[in-house]
Amino acid sequence: MAIVVGSGMPVGVVGDYRLPILCYANLLESGVVVGNPVANAANAYDWLTHDSWTTNAAAGTLTLTLTGSMPADYFAFYSQDLFDNGGQIKLEYNQGGAGWNDVPGTTVIPGDNKPVVVFFDRISADQWRVSIACTTACELGVVSFGLRMQLERGAYIGFTPPRFARRDKMLNAGSQDGHYLGRSLIRTGIVGTLSLDKLRAAWTRDTLDAFLLHARRKGWFLVWNPDRRPDEVAYCWSTSMPQPSNTGPRRMSVNIAFEGRIE
Repeated sequence: MAIVVGSGMPVGVVGDYRLPILCYANLLESGVVVGNPVANAANAYDWLTHDSWTTNAAAGTLTLTLTGSMPADYFAFYSQDLFDNGGQIKLEYNQGGAGWNDVPGTTVIPGDNKPVVVFFDRISADQWRVSIACTTACELGVVSFGLRMQLERGAYIGFTPPRFARRDKMLNAGSQDGHYLGRSLIRTGIVGTLSLDKLRAAWTRDTLDAFLLHARRKGWFLVWNPDRRPDEVAYCWSTSMPQPSNTGPRRMSVNIAFEGRIE
């Protein structure tokens, strides 16, 4: 089974999704990737939103070959124009040369450019493929799949949900005699902070620290409340280096400040 969150996609209920989930581990960084077309294929998985990989006129694939089987249980993408070009995207796997199979539930026809995250039952394979079908050439700026990380604690009191974390700049115009002439709106994304308290020190060291090291340089997907707010997905990047601190016997706390996009 799979649960698709973001972009107004239908939602199923799989497992316990009451706690925030961060998606950052990307198998595309762990092996050899061949794009079809080849040009600029790495732009699709460099975590940057200012560049992209462009498909052929009707299709495109990113094929990953690993030295051994590696698992994945999420598929995510952002910064694309598939919704403008009749496109669809899916994740496939091939274990031991047995042939290509679709990862169940990962075929998505985007309705807009909101970040999309798909959760699915864990699969291990030594080859993976991102496949796009479209009516004209499409662009894909960020794509990732691997193992998701569920946080130990929720983000509720004091946390601003991404849909309300907009930091648009507003420039008002007025006449000489004080009349309101309108407003210019500059969209600059979202800003927020994940404040995590009473984390087990062992979990912080063994699990969270790998994310903190990743977030020093690269982006990540945030699904802050998969159970009740599955459509509120954000693509984020950290604005400072989080520093976990001791807050009790074998407990730690950390603040993760970020900027991001929700559309």
